[in-house]
Amino acid sequence: MHPKIIKSYTVAVFLVLCTSSLYSQISVRTHYMRGRQQLASQEYTQAMRTFNTILQYDPEHAEAFFYRGLAKYQLSDYSGAEADFSRSIEIKHYKTEALYYRGLVKIRKSQYLDAFRDIQKAIELDDRHPEYFITRGWLHFEYGDTAGAIHDYKKAIALDPYLDNAHLNLSIIYMNQEKYELALNHCDSAALINPHNPGCRLARGNIFQRQEKYEKAIEQYDQILQKDSSYVRAWFFLALCHHGLDSYDSAITAYDRTLDLNRNNAVGYYNRGLLQLEHEHFTEALADFDLVVMLSPKNIYAYYIRGIIKSRLEDYEGAEYDFSSAIDLYPGLIHAYRNRSITRMAQDDFGGYTEDRNTVDSLLNIKVPGFDLSEISYLKTITDFHSDFTPAERVMNSKVQYSDKEVQMISVFYISLREDQYDQSYNRVEDLSLPEQKQKPVFVLELKNHDHSLPDESMASRLVTFAGEDDIMLKSLILGWQMKYRDAINILDESGTGLSDNYLAAFIRGNHNFAIAEIIGLIESQNIYSGEDISTISGYYRNAIEDYNRSIELNPDFPFSRFNRAYVKSLSEELREAMEDYSYCLELKPTLAEAYYNRGLLEIFMDAPSEGCRDLSRAGELGIKAAYKVIYKFCKE
Repeated sequence: MHPKIIKSYTVAVFLVLCTSSLYSQISVRTHYMRGRQQLASQEYTQAMRTFNTILQYDPEHAEAFFYRGLAKYQLSDYSGAEADFSRSIEIKHYKTEALYYRGLVKIRKSQYLDAFRDIQKAIELDDRHPEYFITRGWLHFEYGDTAGAIHDYKKAIALDPYLDNAHLNLSIIYMNQEKYELALNHCDSAALINPHNPGCRLARGNIFQRQEKYEKAIEQYDQILQKDSSYVRAWFFLALCHHGLDSYDSAITAYDRTLDLNRNNAVGYYNRGLLQLEHEHFTEALADFDLVVMLSPKNIYAYYIRGIIKSRLEDYEGAEYDFSSAIDLYPGLIHAYRNRSITRMAQDDFGGYTEDRNTVDSLLNIKVPGFDLSEISYLKTITDFHSDFTPAERVMNSKVQYSDKEVQMISVFYISLREDQYDQSYNRVEDLSLPEQKQKPVFVLELKNHDHSLPDESMASRLVTFAGEDDIMLKSLILGWQMKYRDAINILDESGTGLSDNYLAAFIRGNHNFAIAEIIGLIESQNIYSGEDISTISGYYRNAIEDYNRSIELNPDFPFSRFNRAYVKSLSEELREAMEDYSYCLELKPTLAEAYYNRGLLEIFMDAPSEGCRDLSRAGELGIKAAYKVIYKFCKE
């Protein structure tokens, strides 16, 4: 070869390689910017798919892992987010944002010590971020280290003087320390920074409420509620103030409004029940404490108070049960023994009465520093129950919702016309049944799913092509689309063209058998007369499984036959076998999102929540939004 030609060839190859590399870099950069924009627009599932694309180009892209983790965090997939933040940190150990957000994830999972370590390390690497100090301050406060919390909040304010929430957090600490002037000063600072933050008025109202300056507190809460009538905390503390003023009607109205906005608010029922008890409305008080015990089953004081109410109603057996429950939770509860002894006396249980009185005498001889065990108020120090103040309508409109009805698995894949073929082809499907027809219509077919379909760009790998006996299979499909399933099966069975050795024919036949079973099941569930019973449905499921077995035997590498068989097996309660099929599907096709989703549900059902939540997280990454509804409901740990 001529030397000049060799040189030109070398340059050409070099240019091709450079152009390819440059194209890849531009593509990654374009996707990266798009993903950031999608995150900013709260398009979280779209953002995840964008960052997935980046990771296909560059599996070591720390930023892509970080931002995909952020998207999962916003969708409450905390385990999935933690895995992505951890991967980002593995790639870049100095990635403080990933450490910080991993710490937030651990807070969400109530792993406070681990969260503290992550936030601490982030601060050691980069101490310029005030939000890091605010979060560490909150953790200090949770552990009772108020000095550490105050130090961190002040450090955050030094880094950024315009942090209203740092001032509010300091206000809460000083209020708990009964340093009310300092607390009010920080409330005022927060209000100057952000006059629209209702937390400023709420904190000020709470300070006045603690000081029993109820009228001043009510003024603050009223101003909050004029702007936002669904602010649950304002209604609750307003109720406490009216309760403190013994304004029964006003207090009941505010408690009722609190509980209308959040029907799972244990502390609201608790305080409304106390108000009803004080006014001797025993039946209403009992109903409220029943709800407290249901929502907060380890609340010692709730059992004790409910025992008091039942005693007033002369339900001595029920009262004894409640005092015993309180004692089981806290064996040093003198007043519970004392009251239980009375209920036992009322039931002529003299042995039990004597035992309880002796226990009371023994406990009174025990000295507990800082407490007078003869005073019932000490119970407040051993009673801890958390409550949710999120309004019900805000929960309904939140970014993540889950249905109260039973979670459903994704059903079988079936072969259908591609959507853009319907108008031009579907009205000509009968042409296939004309033997004289010389020019048959051309169809583009694809594998689809009734319960879920991925974006168009993911469908390329799900196109189905026929060869040889395609007319017979198409006729069977057409009959299936017309819901003539038995005819569709017969045309395959009667064919003399060798379809018994075609894996797609077996796959199609399996789908027809499955469809018949589903229709019979639907009829049965609606109590419409049918000559076919449950055993018939099971028979069609078995037929479908046998067809899928045949399809797998003829083509072991076609994952959708295994997916469909796994689904039908799960309906037949062959759960272990279904799990194995889903796992094999994922070996054949690691991006089959539906298999991750269904396997995840089975794992949760079979008491393997960690594995299930991991699979659901992966399903969400691959585009199944429903996964996040399940994660929100079942994957809180």
